[in-house]
Amino acid sequence: QKEEEKKKKKEAEIARQKEEEEKKKKEAEIARQKEEEEKKKKETEIARQKKEEDRKKKEEEKARQKEKEKDEERREFWTFRKKAAIAATVCVIAVGSVGGYQIYIKSLERTVPDITNVTFAVAEEKAAGEDGALLVVKKGEEYSDTVAKGCVISQNVKEGTVLKKGDEIGVIVSKGALVEVPNLVGMKSKKAEKTVSSTKLIYKVAEEQYSDDIKKGKIISQDLEAGSKVEEQKIISVIVSKGIEQVTVPDVIGKSEEKAKKILEKNKLRYTITEDYSDTVNEGNIVSQNLDEGRTVDKNTVVKLVVSLGKEPEPVYTPSYDRDSDSSSSSSSSSGSGSSSPSNSGSSSKSSGSSTKKKSSSKSNDISSWDLVN
Repeated sequence: QKEEEKKKKKEAEIARQKEEEEKKKKEAEIARQKEEEEKKKKETEIARQKKEEDRKKKEEEKARQKEKEKDEERREFWTFRKKAAIAATVCVIAVGSVGGYQIYIKSLERTVPDITNVTFAVAEEKAAGEDGALLVVKKGEEYSDTVAKGCVISQNVKEGTVLKKGDEIGVIVSKGALVEVPNLVGMKSKKAEKTVSSTKLIYKVAEEQYSDDIKKGKIISQDLEAGSKVEEQKIISVIVSKGIEQVTVPDVIGKSEEKAKKILEKNKLRYTITEDYSDTVNEGNIVSQNLDEGRTVDKNTVVKLVVSLGKEPEPVYTPSYDRDSDSSSSSSSSSGSGSSSPSNSGSSSKSSGSSTKKKSSSKSNDISSWDLVN
């Protein structure tokens, strides 16, 4: 009945372990599905960001082409007007009308407006007026913390200056502000994304990796150096931690010590070895392990192994032989036979008697005095 009870307990334990394993497998599958969903979302977001970048680039390219076309139109228009003006001037000179000439010169004069802190296109419209009088030419680009990207920082001709019709105003256009790159290492991914968005940069998860030092969901590294300054809307790519790599404990019970070591090393586990006697496991094979087979643990977890020394040898009991007592007793018997003088025999008897008592007191029949060596 006891054996049946033990058997039932073992079966129940095995069934419980199987249920736990199935539960763990289900949880692992759910976690894997969640990771895949998050990965798909991130990929979708990255694709959307890339598409947005491409769209912005195309718009900028179109805007540049339009600016070039406008410049060409204005130059052609001015060339035509210039020729017409020259022809008109020649006519005025031909008729000798000094007053008319002065009026014509006056008509060519234009006052320079303030075209700073507006986009380049607006600056062109303000300078040109209704008749395309003045031209705006981009002389360069600079970073600015105060002027928005694409707007005019400064103009080389002051507001209120009088120029002739068709003259140019050189401007410096803003490339936007330089943004300081934040340090994201050690941050949670969501917090890092908020931090990046607040600095006008674009957040991107490049990949996920296992890490022994950084907890799951936190940033391991970033491609842009923290503290450096970069242009607005630049992408900062990060590597997110998947936590410590999880491994499954193998079953090494009954295997040789060397084979068990290789299996554990292959499964990224460490081990400690102790030895003990075993009636069932051959010498040199594994008797037990402290972690159950199939258990999921951190990489480099230590598994404690017990190696068999074989069957424990039976002890051999060897009683000790007291030679001193034997010699004392033989000397006593010889003195009692009267072979020597009375005085000598008396003193010899005392000394041997005291000696015998000493020996008997020191060499008793207690188990602690037994000689069990070998």
